[in-house]
Amino acid sequence: MNKYSNNSNSSPALVADIGGTNARFALADKGKVFEEKVLAVKDFNHPRDAIQTYFEDVGIKAEQGCIAVACPVHTNPIQLTNSHWQFFPDSLSKELNFSRLKIINDFTALSLAVPLMKEQDVIKFGSGIVIDEKPIGVLGPGTGLGMSGLIHSNSGWIPLQGEGGHISYSAQTELEIEVVRILHKEFPRVSAERILTGDGIQRLYRTMCIINDKATENLQPHQIAELAISKKDDSCVSAMDIFAAALGDVAGDLGLVLGAFGGIYLGGGIVSKHHKYFIQSSLRRRFENKGRFDSYMRDIPTFIIHCELSALKGCAVAIGE
Repeated sequence: MNKYSNNSNSSPALVADIGGTNARFALADKGKVFEEKVLAVKDFNHPRDAIQTYFEDVGIKAEQGCIAVACPVHTNPIQLTNSHWQFFPDSLSKELNFSRLKIINDFTALSLAVPLMKEQDVIKFGSGIVIDEKPIGVLGPGTGLGMSGLIHSNSGWIPLQGEGGHISYSAQTELEIEVVRILHKEFPRVSAERILTGDGIQRLYRTMCIINDKATENLQPHQIAELAISKKDDSCVSAMDIFAAALGDVAGDLGLVLGAFGGIYLGGGIVSKHHKYFIQSSLRRRFENKGRFDSYMRDIPTFIIHCELSALKGCAVAIGE
């Protein structure tokens, strides 16, 4: 049983995963998630408007809901970190005529879904075998860098809510040190999220162009990734190499902190879309590269989440549907 369980309402619940770019909506009922739709955040002034549009599109009005947001959830109002959306949970609940509304962090939602994942929902890479009921770590780059974890208790899995994406970035090679030196001109403190996001990919590309004394092009993150994978641009190759290495470093740090022998799970569209690249990159090697604890790290399994509905399923767990 999960500590979030609550079966007080048998009608479908709204479940939502709101990031800086997209808002993904669905309905949840009796363990099933259905009527999924994706709306662009930029097309709406307020989440209320997007939710009402969703209800109109599917022709069903929920009476309760759980919304996962890409930002801290202890503030009032809730301010999306990489978006113009801001809202007061109580006011939103009243405007939607909900009997109950839960707000959780997006990676808390993702972590709650991990125990429900099937073999086809993940791609395992590297060594290590999952040990049941051991801590689980979840992280992933997107518009921001999300991070969470799960600790098992007698009452089920307890999710950890924090802002681990804002830990300090630690350069390990001479090239990475040079990258940080350049980024320090823009940011007094270079956090992991300055590197491990879509914007971070562009930032790394521009920095590598400076180092390579090359003119920059106006490339989007997916273009940089594609040019790196095809090895058509040296600056793109280096940018993605650093990105993958940094992701391995941070994932490894999370594994150390949690003792995550239940596995480290990498989420987010960037990693899922380019999973073959990341599996072949230095990510796992850097994950294990923890000096005296190399052998410890080799026993922690790593997975790439390959299921777009994961966060919505986690919201369903949180609301008890």
